[in-house]
Amino acid sequence: MVNKPAVRLGPFGPAKDLLPKGQEIVQIAEDSRVSQALRIMIENGFSQLPVVDKRKHVIGILSFRSVSKRVLELHPSLDVAELYVAECLEPATFLPANDYIDTTRAADFRQIDYVLVGTPTKVAGILSVADVFARLNDFAEAFVLLSEIEIGLRRLIVAAFDPEKLKNALEEINRANERRSLRTTARYK
Repeated sequence: MVNKPAVRLGPFGPAKDLLPKGQEIVQIAEDSRVSQALRIMIENGFSQLPVVDKRKHVIGILSFRSVSKRVLELHPSLDVAELYVAECLEPATFLPANDYIDTTRAADFRQIDYVLVGTPTKVAGILSVADVFARLNDFAEAFVLLSEIEIGLRRLIVAAFDPEKLKNALEEINRANERRSLRTTARYK
């Protein structure tokens, strides 16, 4: 049995690990009415729904944006709620579950605000810009804490030692490092 090395999750993936915990994918059939889809979106706090064909393959996304665009294209007297969702789709953007979101194959989050993680036949989840920002915030928090610790240690050192003696000790350390650096450089010339 070969032990797999532990892989530390980074802020950029893999995409499947960035999905919100417990996310349930709700899909809607292409022959459903827009009114039904909007009700599902509003009741569940969704901003988009994957739309599937009869084979259960994702053929596009219904979003508030895609419905709004369609409304602008249609005659004002048309009842948008009676349209079929297939008439109001935007293309679906897929990101393989094991890809990192900062790769060249990943979606450009400057252009879209979500991706479907998986494939048209197997959607693992929907990853939004808000999900990505939340993950980046979690990672940034660690660096903020390190900075606060460093500032606290600097204050503690200054308070615990005579500032002049501390300055002299630090200068001696810097000189020793410079001498060591010069010896190393001279060795490789």
